[in-house]
Amino acid sequence: MNAFNIIYIVPRSAYILDLDLGKSDNYEMYVNEPSKVYLEVFECFGKVKVQAASSISAIESKVYDVKSNSPPKFIGDHTIVNYERSSSGPLYISVSAIQGIDVLKTIKALYMVIPHILPANQVRRLV
Repeated sequence: MNAFNIIYIVPRSAYILDLDLGKSDNYEMYVNEPSKVYLEVFECFGKVKVQAASSISAIESKVYDVKSNSPPKFIGDHTIVNYERSSSGPLYISVSAIQGIDVLKTIKALYMVIPHILPANQVRRLV
């Protein structure tokens, strides 16, 4: 893997891509302070799996060492996946196609991801 395999993303922008079954798209998003990172994932067709890592080498090795602090939430037509970052720095996100449909003799999934960052000091805790 090299830097050309990483898609740089910014919060509140939508990224829609098709993906061959068994393949992954890798993203990098910079978090400039302790934050909660929320990813809205829309599965247009097929199914995708979202995982995160703290470094390019971890993504390259498929070592997903950044865990979601709660299970994904299904809301309407999309899923919310969240990660908590205790310090600033890049967050690497991998989206893998795990189911798809036949598109011109290739099995593909089509998805859209919208990242959001909320600074930790602005997130209210519900009791």
